[in-house]
Amino acid sequence: MSRLDSSSAFDQLVNAPKDYTDKNTYPDGISGVYPNTAGSMTFTDENGASITAVLFAGATPPIRGRINITALTGDVLIGLN
Repeated sequence: MSRLDSSSAFDQLVNAPKDYTDKNTYPDGISGVYPNTAGSMTFTDENGASITAVLFAGATPPIRGRINITALTGDVLIGLN
């Protein structure tokens, strides 16, 4: 079971590709992905590797840092700090 820090900032509910690599807008990238629904997320990490993660509602995968979400099925909250 995951617990969310009430002081954390979150992006809006994301359900489409979005880039979190801009160092001015997202200096530390993201702090986590919190699936609202089941689905999958394909993203490119800071090293340029393309990764596909299977998402389960309520389960928090260990995804952090600067990522570019290139494909997404389902809805996720993105932790920003």
